[in-house]
Amino acid sequence: MQRLITGSLIISQVVFILVFPFLKDLTSYLHPIVLLVTWFCWTAAILFLVLWVKGVSLYIPQKLLLIAFSLYSLGLILLLFFRPSGPAGSAVNLNPFQTIQFYLSGRVPFLIAFYNLAANIGLFIPIGVFWKACFSKRAKSPFRSFLFPLILIVCIEGIQFVTNTGALDIDDLILNILGVYIGYGITPLCKRIIRTHRR
Repeated sequence: MQRLITGSLIISQVVFILVFPFLKDLTSYLHPIVLLVTWFCWTAAILFLVLWVKGVSLYIPQKLLLIAFSLYSLGLILLLFFRPSGPAGSAVNLNPFQTIQFYLSGRVPFLIAFYNLAANIGLFIPIGVFWKACFSKRAKSPFRSFLFPLILIVCIEGIQFVTNTGALDIDDLILNILGVYIGYGITPLCKRIIRTHRR
């Protein structure tokens, strides 16, 4: 098990270092914490994938998992509300798929387009996993499962708009909710691979 974890960590770090020069461009309009959040997501995803392929479960203390999620949430808050590129709150898009189509049109650099679309989905997957895993009884209700991400993301979009830290964009809402639902969907798999204990 130790060799498996070490091997996956080495692979993920080598690949991350190779793509790091391209990721640095993201800091021109996002908080530098984007590099740390991206590193965390990449490392966790590779480890999860290796464990899944090998059919191995990893036992993690519950406190450690909560600390990791808390740090992830803090990084997400910094990423969403603290940007070096200046005010962006004046932009409003209420036309579904307009922003998504813009990023897919090729009018912006590929890395920026890919990050904006993939991150709006991927960064909210852990939120869905955490909600489903920790509040499974409440999350069983389809209404509450839909209402939770809707309220959360509408609040995020509203705060970004009011504080001039981001645009009010319905496409962000769509992609973020999609990320939460993907998190819901993979939660059973996550619970089989990542097991917690109270010690």
